[in-house]
Amino acid sequence: MVHRDYAAHFFRWSWLGRHFNDRANNWDVLEVGCGVDCPLVRLIKDGTVRKAIPRSYLGVDLNQLVDPPKTKWANFQGSFNFIERHNELGRVDAIVNLEVIEHMTREHGEELLVAMRDHLRDASSTLFLSTPVFNGKAAANHIHEYTIPELRGLIEKTGYRVEKRFGTFANLNDLKRVASPQELKVLEDLRVFHSPDVVACFLAPLYPDASRNNMWVLKRA
Repeated sequence: MVHRDYAAHFFRWSWLGRHFNDRANNWDVLEVGCGVDCPLVRLIKDGTVRKAIPRSYLGVDLNQLVDPPKTKWANFQGSFNFIERHNELGRVDAIVNLEVIEHMTREHGEELLVAMRDHLRDASSTLFLSTPVFNGKAAANHIHEYTIPELRGLIEKTGYRVEKRFGTFANLNDLKRVASPQELKVLEDLRVFHSPDVVACFLAPLYPDASRNNMWVLKRA
């Protein structure tokens, strides 16, 4: 069975690709924590969201990258500590940072947000940040998960404003407390085919406060 967190990754990458459509060809993109498999670039490169090809893309990751995809527009740097070495990089139109900040202490998370802010080109540039929402019990491999008010406070402290926020996946019991009867009926009908873990992603964008993970769309304040 596909876990809802795993399923939500596919929806996140697809949403980013569609968000880039008709804009990204004029964008320089930096992905901080691109992952050893570089999934976002593979999705764009393989043509799933072909219009989303950026003017340039740089993916950096703390881990070593063994076989990153080869394209004319994408470059990668593995074994790259962004907090320590970000001054080596230039300014960009969009930064992607998915499932990274929860693997850092709060102090290093603040440093990460400040460093990424300093690489946004101007007030129209965007940081796409996704991370779990702390619900009283953090995942074993996460150093610090944030509540929504805590992360919002840190975001504003480090010089951003929140343009949009979406849930990416939720627990069905949490959704039952906030969704309408009509929405819940649709979810029940979908469960005839989809597993509960997949269905848990469907209403989450509408109810970020009830979701286990949020996508934050941020601009420089």
